[in-house]
Amino acid sequence: MENSINNTKEVSEARAAKDFESTTRGQYLMGQAIARAVTIMEKDPIVRKEVSNIADLKYIGENAYSVFYELELMKLANYKAEDLTENDKK
Repeated sequence: MENSINNTKEVSEARAAKDFESTTRGQYLMGQAIARAVTIMEKDPIVRKEVSNIADLKYIGENAYSVFYELELMKLANYKAEDLTENDKK
């Protein structure tokens, strides 16, 4: 019985998260997160660079979260490299 309750709660939380993702705030957060992930992943040395993952994230950002993804990329382009590093440490 407890497993059934836990599974029901997990399903309910998953639905709530999906609902949140479809809001403007959720779309903004996803676009921002993907843009930042791409920016950081592109800086990896070639031996560690996950080219296909970067390409897939760009595809998702450009097609599913385009406005917020592009906005975040523009903001990141204006940051100095050391500012981005400092913000990521917080």
